[in-house]
Amino acid sequence: MVRRSTFTGFLAFVNILLSAFVNDGFANGLPLIEIPVKPLAPAMQLQTYKGKSFDLASYRGKVVVVNFWATWCAPCLKEMPALEEAWKTLREKDILLIGVNLGDTPRKIERFLKHRPVSFPILMDVDSDMFEAWQIQSLPTTYIVGPDARIHLGAIGDRDWASDDILNAIINLK
Repeated sequence: MVRRSTFTGFLAFVNILLSAFVNDGFANGLPLIEIPVKPLAPAMQLQTYKGKSFDLASYRGKVVVVNFWATWCAPCLKEMPALEEAWKTLREKDILLIGVNLGDTPRKIERFLKHRPVSFPILMDVDSDMFEAWQIQSLPTTYIVGPDARIHLGAIGDRDWASDDILNAIINLK
């Protein structure tokens, strides 16, 4: 079994690796980064902003796209429409996409979603506990967890999630 300190150190390394691929514009064509050593995804037991329970462990055997974002993060806002467009394709392939909001209140999230509605599940991490557990260095950060509950792909910074290259990379993990 991997010790927690070893795991968090490895995820920190992964985040540094992913950060090297961040740019200032919309990351059109910027690919997902394959994680060379595939760590187990950290535990995630949260609630949706509407109060429904969510446990990542119950989705073992499925591909799950985990997008970390906040209402104050400009690149996060910019990629929301692309995530929504990707969700339309991914859910048909039985792939889950979740947005994990870090640090905002349910009221703030609800106001945000009135102006930028999405149909994929939005989870709340009001205390931002996932920053440490998932070793988030900047927002947005997205990990793609494979059916084996390991992190296979990742991205720091906004992406065009509806692009064929990114969708195919995710779908091919099934």
